[in-house]
Amino acid sequence: MKKTLLLSCILCLVWLISGGCGKHVEIFVSTDGNDSGTGTMEQPLATLHKAVEMAAAHTGRSRTTIFMRQGDYHVAEPIILTPAHSGTQKKPFAIRPYSEEQVTVK
Repeated sequence: MKKTLLLSCILCLVWLISGGCGKHVEIFVSTDGNDSGTGTMEQPLATLHKAVEMAAAHTGRSRTTIFMRQGDYHVAEPIILTPAHSGTQKKPFAIRPYSEEQVTVK
């Protein structure tokens, strides 16, 4: 019993140290957002450009997801993704629609 408890504690510690409970950064973009916002669901950003810029500060250190709320987004300039956006297998970077919402980027 003591060995099982000790083994469980060791496994939990290894999981915590390896980033098993790592922070997940979520950045929200909405057609009625504001790029002066914080990027939260309550204060979404307005542009994918701003969200990608904000994500670069977290990518690779945290799981980072940009959630786009439903709507049509117009991108006037290319969005540049650099190695800073690459993420890792354990701490990936993703851009996706929020839940089952329909998103169009033009």
